[in-house]
Amino acid sequence: LRFWRIMLKDTDMLVGKMIAVAAIKNNFLWTNRILLRRDDNVRSRAMPTVLNQPFVDEELSMRRCLIGEWFFSHTVVNPLDGSGIDNHTGQFFLKFFYQKQDTLNNHAASLNSIVLNLDVPLANFEATFERFQRKIQPEKSLVHYLRHPYNIAGQIIGDVAPPSLYTDYVVRTKDLELFRRGLLLSIDHMEPASNEEFFLISPYKNKPFVVNQEQKSVTVNGLGRDARAQQTYYY
Repeated sequence: LRFWRIMLKDTDMLVGKMIAVAAIKNNFLWTNRILLRRDDNVRSRAMPTVLNQPFVDEELSMRRCLIGEWFFSHTVVNPLDGSGIDNHTGQFFLKFFYQKQDTLNNHAASLNSIVLNLDVPLANFEATFERFQRKIQPEKSLVHYLRHPYNIAGQIIGDVAPPSLYTDYVVRTKDLELFRRGLLLSIDHMEPASNEEFFLISPYKNKPFVVNQEQKSVTVNGLGRDARAQQTYYY
């Protein structure tokens, strides 16, 4: 867990960040299952110290990864300069439909908007995320491209990775603190009064932990829109 948290904080790659997120969530599930099989005395000694350390803003921030994404997109877009087209007609159409610098600028503005809006402390994230979601523009239609013919190819390239795609990654990362606290709540039910009340509270007002006394489970629901936003622990 300590290793993956270091990677979560230090990586400049989006892929590396998401690998760390998935590994940490798996670590929480294994920790829950291992502690279930220990008696009270052994369980208290087996508790990883790092599990009691809340995720800090630097770990949950996507700033470094989104900067890395822009550098990656630059390496993809930069070769598209028309040097491989040896006829005037092809070069004319390329210049009319595609503007490399405008494409890079728009992508940078899109990524920067996500950082400026969503790189906030976890306590403010839920409300901030809801406001940002309302600002996201719907997918562009053919009519939009006809009305805005400048750099059509660049617009289409930008639409391959819209802001909504990156916000999903932001949410998956922020949700880690939610899953950590949910795990601690399940451990608290294994051995009552073993943790402070602070750890038992969901950081999201509209996403409380669901405790099922019959199943002896704690279900955690994050802000994501798929199955990865939910995790269940047992006690």
